[in-house]
Amino acid sequence: MGLKVNPVRFAPVAAFLYKIWAATMRLGMVNDHILHSTLESGETFVVALWHDELFIMPAYKRKYGFDMLTVVSQSRDGEFISRMLERLGFYTVRGSSSRGGLRAMVQARKLMREKRMFAAVTVDGPRGPRHEVKEGAVYLAAKTETRILPLRVEYSRAKRFSSWDRFQLPWPFTRCTVTLGEPYHVQETELGPEAMARESLKLKERLDGLAAT
Repeated sequence: MGLKVNPVRFAPVAAFLYKIWAATMRLGMVNDHILHSTLESGETFVVALWHDELFIMPAYKRKYGFDMLTVVSQSRDGEFISRMLERLGFYTVRGSSSRGGLRAMVQARKLMREKRMFAAVTVDGPRGPRHEVKEGAVYLAAKTETRILPLRVEYSRAKRFSSWDRFQLPWPFTRCTVTLGEPYHVQETELGPEAMARESLKLKERLDGLAAT
């Protein structure tokens, strides 16, 4: 991505522009009873989604009024994204698979327990391979003893970029549909490499089984 902007100065502008853009979207949700029952009970989830489908998530957070944290990389791009998301009401922790990943998971676990909030994890981020599940969501769900909520996003019209994730940017006035899968607990009690691989494959199959582009 290689952003060459001052994140402190530009993040507020980007957040403002995002709100205007997102306000034109028509937001829908399949299996919304899962979210409503969760908000009523106070249960938290690790929300698992693909990196290319994340654009509209702040708009849904704002519409339904739930608290959410997310893990953002420690790169310069990550600094900008973190500041922008915080302007949009997210809690952020910094880390990635290459730098600070374990520390980020520990911070995320602490926030989930203390503030009873959802955690959004782009399971193939931050650098791919595309639609291959990494271990972050499984690890976080196991350590917090919370369920994983698979989530897919579908846009009626969107620009696809040539980035590693083929990122989708929905056009203004586009219909956006989020599909929620059935929440589930991580079954493995000892998350060694083989167990982690099994749980990651299970999550990928659940994501692939939801309707999305």
